[in-house]
Amino acid sequence: MGGEPATDSQVYRVGAHLLAIGGVFASLFAALGIAIAVKKGDWMFLMVDIGVVAVLFLLLQVLRLEVRSDGFKYRNLSGSREVLFAEVSRAYIEVVRASRAPQGVGVFWVERRDRGRVKVNLRTFPIQAAAALFTALEMHGIQIEVPDEWAARRIADQVRAEQAKMRG
Repeated sequence: MGGEPATDSQVYRVGAHLLAIGGVFASLFAALGIAIAVKKGDWMFLMVDIGVVAVLFLLLQVLRLEVRSDGFKYRNLSGSREVLFAEVSRAYIEVVRASRAPQGVGVFWVERRDRGRVKVNLRTFPIQAAAALFTALEMHGIQIEVPDEWAARRIADQVRAEQAKMRG
């Protein structure tokens, strides 16, 4: 994306909350696999379970958010996107509603001057990652637009509280 990337970067990987949830489900399936193996003498379910869990944890390791002084790089399972702050025209939280989430779910977007948008799933990472990204955007004069809806305000409030903790 032009030029050398800044060397002062903060790299964030999947939050412990996702790993813990994955561990709970893996444990439940492992217990089920062991129960089946002991009862029926068939260890295949447990072996498949171990393989699936290993693949899922490897896939979680792909997810990454790197915040630099000149931009950020976001990697998810569908690819990697790099955005320089100089290219950003706006950053905002959008509330998406579904029948199972009538209060809505906040989604964070960064829009580039060329009108391309990058969705960043902030909940994937520790709250410190969102705080670092918001801080970097704001240092470049890019204010985070937050609609007056509960789901958006909740995300913004959590990030703002973390920013305050990071400042000391």
